[in-house]
Amino acid sequence: MYVDTDLYGLSASLLVDTGATVTIISEKTYNRIPRARQPDLMSSNQQVFTASGDQLKIVGKGGFRLVFQHGKSVAVEAIVAHITIDGILGLDFMKTIKGKIDLEKNSFEIDGTQVVLKYEGMFGCFRVIGKEKVVVPAKSEMIITGAVSIPNNESFLDSDLMIEASDKFLQSGKGLVGRSLAKSGGEVLVRLMNTSADSQIIYPGTTIAQVSPVQEVKLNEQNKFDKTYLRSDLKNLSRSQKHLNSKEDAIVENLLKEYETLFSASDSDLSKTNVVKHKINTGTASPIKQALRRLPNTLAKEVDDQVDGMLKNGLITPSMSPWSAPVILVRKKDGTMRFCEDYRKLNAVTVNDAYP
Repeated sequence: MYVDTDLYGLSASLLVDTGATVTIISEKTYNRIPRARQPDLMSSNQQVFTASGDQLKIVGKGGFRLVFQHGKSVAVEAIVAHITIDGILGLDFMKTIKGKIDLEKNSFEIDGTQVVLKYEGMFGCFRVIGKEKVVVPAKSEMIITGAVSIPNNESFLDSDLMIEASDKFLQSGKGLVGRSLAKSGGEVLVRLMNTSADSQIIYPGTTIAQVSPVQEVKLNEQNKFDKTYLRSDLKNLSRSQKHLNSKEDAIVENLLKEYETLFSASDSDLSKTNVVKHKINTGTASPIKQALRRLPNTLAKEVDDQVDGMLKNGLITPSMSPWSAPVILVRKKDGTMRFCEDYRKLNAVTVNDAYP
């Protein structure tokens, strides 16, 4: 059972797991959150084990704000760990929000607000067995016909089926199974790949895959070659594509979409790095502390707003440094003001580094 949520502007599908004692956010999902909005993590000595008894690798622990359907916002403390799904809502979360699960209505109640549950995984899956003896040559792939093993008291509805590898077949080392869609029926086509150096024999009755009904098939928006799927601020970058053909244009669109988290949507999501640390070498010069310059009343609010914004986004911090330089505002082409510092006196005493 999964529930959709908004995590600092990021869409995430979280598993509702009554068997989990703690709430977990995956490290991959955490790293996708814009740096300026990422919650700070504290180290955690807590040990968390999976259902199979394996210990999870914990990155840290922090406070997160989840926004569900109808704008329902909930603050939760969660562990960031190496898991394959976006995250898990555990019993700690459910007790805090007095959660109630209604399987008949497919709903999850959060502090009185109903949100929709969705189901994924092996719910109602059936085995696919080989129909005849097949030899798959070494280092090759082929498509074979498999029979769907349906119990006597069950039947498929007229729907699409998803074919996936059987764990038992994968563990046998006989080959890999390509995930694919098929029409419902007694037989399906299965794509096999033999990556070994020896031929593999698939005998009749061998379980090679499993199928499960598909409720909905969504188109891959990235393959539609449509600029509408791009984030609004990235659409302006498409002006550089006027000399490209349609295929090249689509490649650029997909590239922008894949790496959209690297682009700043606004000044508020700019962040910082600790990979490189910069030091200004002023030699033996004494600290230069310049006095504040009086600003026109019409600009005072602009300065206050920009300082408040930079403090809120963690771009600046209060300082008691003996060095100081006055603020100057520079009007940009679009009419807005750019916040600048007059560092000319600092630059005059800085020792230049030709090889930074």
